[in-house]
Amino acid sequence: MIEQTIQENHTLLQEDFIREFLSGDRNAILELAEKFMQANNLEFNKKYPKASIGDKWIPEYIALSENGWGMSTTDAIRCLLDIERTTQLVKGIKAATDDLRSRFPSDQPLRAIDAGCGSGITPAALALAGIDEVVGIDINPDTVNMAQKFIAAIGLSDTVNIQYADATQYKPKGLFHLLFSENLSTGCLYEPQVQIHNYLIQYLAEEGIVIPKAVTISMCPITVNWEHPELQKMMDGRKSIAFPRLPKESILSTEGEKTEVAILFANGTSAPEQIKAILKIPGNDQSLLPPNAILFRMDVKVYEEISIPGGTAQFLGVPEVAPASYQTPKGSKKLAKAQVVYKAGGNPPKEMKPIVG
Repeated sequence: MIEQTIQENHTLLQEDFIREFLSGDRNAILELAEKFMQANNLEFNKKYPKASIGDKWIPEYIALSENGWGMSTTDAIRCLLDIERTTQLVKGIKAATDDLRSRFPSDQPLRAIDAGCGSGITPAALALAGIDEVVGIDINPDTVNMAQKFIAAIGLSDTVNIQYADATQYKPKGLFHLLFSENLSTGCLYEPQVQIHNYLIQYLAEEGIVIPKAVTISMCPITVNWEHPELQKMMDGRKSIAFPRLPKESILSTEGEKTEVAILFANGTSAPEQIKAILKIPGNDQSLLPPNAILFRMDVKVYEEISIPGGTAQFLGVPEVAPASYQTPKGSKKLAKAQVVYKAGGNPPKEMKPIVG
């Protein structure tokens, strides 16, 4: 499907393929994923892509900056192979680029930055959607090397420039018309999405566009048997775990009422780095076990009507559970409230603090 003719270091992609890819066609995305794997001498199972790096995959966040986290190369490949995630992001990029063309003169070159570009699939999407100059930056040098090989293999090196850099310190030359950054762990618990946005927003042109537009984080208290042997082995020093991985018998109470917190990523506006929520907690009824964990869910608004509801992708937005202590106020028999506060891109909250009165 991909044309192999090379002219002046540019591999020509057939127009039909580009249209299919930008529409979020699964097969087209898998074909580019295969190109990435081939460019980096990696095996690829097209029918079962997740088998290429292991079915039982757990994120391996690596701390590379005092301001946030970077993804391991394995994580970056896994994000590429999270087809539902990649599909919606590509569709959002296409819609946003079309809008940019209506906002700026037709003869004005459009520039975009992809902060935390990972495998390079989203910088490729930006270029194929019509962005004239794309800068992709990533804090993991091994991932940068692989992304550069991929971009060269599909002939986009004249449009896409992949660089090794910290997105919270990068100083670009000139402004960008589109700021793309997908560094979203569920609940914004670990990755520095907020910090990246708040730093790079100063380099976005007036009338420029940010992707994603927003996330909605929901939290609710639950009770978990953290002493369950299988769960203890899974945690192994981790600060949270994907909810679907919990052994069913370790879940001691059903989900309570959820509390939602919306974080907007808008041009000219900083997002809050401290996330606060008031959770509703069952009262001191002897038939109820006190909560000792928070279940986080997250919906991602990519652009306009394009979104990634929590739990629909294989990785992005998967529900996450984190231990959090709660001390039931004496004499409380009715619905109680507790405050949760944590720093985006830091660590999960350690406690649900009761609100007295």
